[in-house]
Amino acid sequence: MKLFLLSSILLSAHIASAYEYTLQFTPPGGARGVAVIGYAFVKNTVVGDCSYYISTSGSGRGSHGSTTYYYNTCSWDPFGNLLSITA
Repeated sequence: MKLFLLSSILLSAHIASAYEYTLQFTPPGGARGVAVIGYAFVKNTVVGDCSYYISTSGSGRGSHGSTTYYYNTCSWDPFGNLLSITA
């Protein structure tokens, strides 16, 4: 009985990790605050957030830098490969 229970636990642990793939996303150079989050399965894809921001510094006396935010929705295949980015 103990052997059956142990093998059931090991088998279910292997099945539970079947969808744990790293979501691929490479932001542009200088990107900060990168968020890559898959939150829904839609047919055979994973849909989620792939957002970041880029800050630039101003040049010259009295100038101000700027921060541009990029809020994107991405989709990945079931193995974590990036399929599309929508702004």
